[in-house]
Amino acid sequence: MILRKILVALCVFTLSIAPLNAYWVGEETALINQENWGPLAGDRVVFDTDNNIGYLIHENGKQLVFPIITGQKRYVYHLGMYYLAETPKKSWVVESFETQWDRFTYGPEGKFFRMYVDGKETHYGIHTHAAENIMFAREDRYQSLGCPIVSTQILNIIEQTFYLNGNRLDVSTI
Repeated sequence: MILRKILVALCVFTLSIAPLNAYWVGEETALINQENWGPLAGDRVVFDTDNNIGYLIHENGKQLVFPIITGQKRYVYHLGMYYLAETPKKSWVVESFETQWDRFTYGPEGKFFRMYVDGKETHYGIHTHAAENIMFAREDRYQSLGCPIVSTQILNIIEQTFYLNGNRLDVSTI
C-alpha cells in the first residue's frame, strides 16, 4: 500500500514536470487507479523511456499511469544481432499478437504484442517477464533488451485494449 502511494506520487510529479506528456494527454487529465480502469476503443499507450513510466490514455484524456521497464543503455549481443538495447523513441503500431516459446523472457504465458513502424514488422514488442517482481523492485529499470516490459496485470489490460481497437494499438515511446 505504501509502495503504491509512492508510485502514484511519483507519477503525478512526473506528469507535472514532463512537457511532452501535455502533448499526448491534453491539458485536462485525470489519473485513474488500475481497479477503476476500463479499456475503451480508441485508447493508446505512451511509454516515457526516460522515466520508465507508462500511460494508457483514453480519448477523453483520462489515463492509467504505471511503471515500465525499458532497454539497457548499452550495446548487447542478442539473437545474432549486436545493437544498442536502449528502447527507441518512435511512433509504433501494435498489429499482431504472438505467443513466444521462451516463457522466461516473455513471461509465464509468452504473450508478445509486436510493434510495427510504417507497416513494417520490428523486433520490438510489449511483453512481461518471468522475473517481473524482481525487475520492478529494482531502482534501475533499464533492464530489457529493448522491448517495453510491463506487469502481467498491465499486459492483460493492453491485450483487452488491442482487441477493442480491432487488433491494433497505437504506441509512442517518448
